[in-house]
Amino acid sequence: MECSPFRALVSINDNASGTSKLFKIAHRLKVIHAMRTAYRMACEEPRLKDAGDGMTEIVADNILELADAGETNPVRLCSAALRRLSH
Repeated sequence: MECSPFRALVSINDNASGTSKLFKIAHRLKVIHAMRTAYRMACEEPRLKDAGDGMTEIVADNILELADAGETNPVRLCSAALRRLSH
């Protein structure tokens, strides 16, 4: 079974100044890109290639939690999300 597409939403705070808002958007886009890359990397792992949607959903949730905690490196997001499956 294939990994289903990973989607993330960007919300924009209308109260932010123009420069601040652009910085926040750019940062969020960087995080979204990192999460997508991490998810795609995880889906290439042998233990997820044939896993059901439930397993890939757990990985996606793990990636979201890690990114929310501040991690933006796709390799670290992927490896940490996969490590959490073992615990």
